[in-house]
This record gives sequence, C-alpha cells and structure tokens, in this order.
Amino acid sequence: MKYNFDMITDRRNTNSLKYDFAKERDKPEDVLPLWVADMDFPAATPIIEKLEAAVHHGIFGYSEAKGPYFDAVQSWMSRHFQWDVQKDWLVKTPGVVFALAAAIRAFTRPGEGVMIQQPVYYPFREVIRDNDRTLVNSSLRLIDGQYEMNFEDIEEKFRHGDVRLFLLCSPHNPVGRVWTEEELRKIGDLCLKYHFWSSAMRFTAISFIPAFSIMYLPDYRPNMQTSLSHAHHQVNPSTSQGCRPQIFSSQTRIFAENSGKPSLRPVTAS
Repeated sequence: MKYNFDMITDRRNTNSLKYDFAKERDKPEDVLPLWVADMDFPAATPIIEKLEAAVHHGIFGYSEAKGPYFDAVQSWMSRHFQWDVQKDWLVKTPGVVFALAAAIRAFTRPGEGVMIQQPVYYPFREVIRDNDRTLVNSSLRLIDGQYEMNFEDIEEKFRHGDVRLFLLCSPHNPVGRVWTEEELRKIGDLCLKYHFWSSAMRFTAISFIPAFSIMYLPDYRPNMQTSLSHAHHQVNPSTSQGCRPQIFSSQTRIFAENSGKPSLRPVTAS
C-alpha cells in the first residue's frame, strides 16, 4: 500500500492543539509547529477503516480489550525485539505519561531521586515533581554538534544522589539522538551495578529510522519497565502499553503505595 507523504492537509480550524491553540500556549498565531508526537500525515488506511467501522456501528459504550489485543502486543515484542512477554506482564495505560507516573509510584518512595537527562520531553520533569519525588538531572552534553550522555556524571549521581529510578527516553526527544547499543549497554550496566530500576520509554514503537532499542538486550529486562507509545503517530485515542515481568498486570489500573513503602504489587482501584 502506497502513501503520499508530500500531500499537505490543512489542520487549522479542526481544534488541533498545535495549530488552533497557539495563542493559548503563548505562541504567535502564525507559528509553524514542528512537533514530533503529532505529525501532519493522515493515518494509515487500515486504521481509518477500522475507526469508520466502529463509528458506523453507532454505539459508543464502555469497551475493553480482549485476547487479540494482547496477542498483537506479544507478537510485536517477539518479532521486533525477540522478547517473549507474558500476557500478565502487560498493562494498558491512558498514555505514556501515565505509564511514567505509574513506574515512579511503583518503584520509588516520596522524596527519592528519579534521574532524567535534560533537555528532554517536558512531562518527564513534571511527572517527577507532581509525585513528590526529587528530580536528579544528568544533562546531555553537546559535543561536535551531537548530544552525548555524560556517563561519569550519571555514575557519580547514581552513587551519591539517592537515585532509585532512571527514566530513559529512546530515541531521545527533543535532541533526536538514537542511542547506540554501546550507550544503552553502559546505561543498563550502571542500573544493574547500583540496583536501580530503568523505565525505558520508546516514543515511536514503529520507527522509520534504524533505531537500536534497549529491549533487544535481555540482560537488562528484569530491571526494566518499558512503554511503547505513539505508534503510527496515533496519539488520540491515547493508549500506551507497559511491560514489566512479574510486576505489571493487565487486570489493574493504578499502582499504589502501601504502608510508606513502594508497592511492586499492582492494586486495583476502588
């Protein structure tokens, strides 16, 4: 199936956040928004056809995913990352930011440190502070026109910064870096060395560039929670898929803290 990526679709006056709400977001009304997560390509034809079929059915009551949804996620992880995940490892969330909040609440206590690498997607910062955790930043370094991780700084803060969770953005938004296997192995080794959880957020589950993922590396999976989001650039309805062996459960919606300790057992919402 061929697609025309040169076709221009006018999105103004469609309640588009990036075009129609520029003024409300303190930007000039004629600003050219160069967003990553919300691109200006029409959805793929099979997606449109499925949505049309749902609309024509005419009833929009509560719904839930059954076996085929989880089968598709398991198949994707197996085919693309050689990772045979179990259904009870999977949990759906309303979006990737919710998944980050769930990981923070599950794996850290209030006041403990969560590391990010700024400049990074701004909700990383917000979700740490909104959950009363301490933001620990290891800034990326701009070297010869390319952003690089500062592994010496990361290890120093792992050792002395009360860090309990590392949020990895891969590929990195907004600097555009696709981390190499060597870089991801260094991060994975540091997380294992200091017994940290790593929450790896992959912004484009379907990538149009050769992108190496930490999910290819089985040695780090026991200490990793992953979140796939923005596949095919479909942001709304917003659904993110989290995967974490033996901790995330498809029957639960929230992760709660119990008796002042981070709960690694999901509990159902009341």
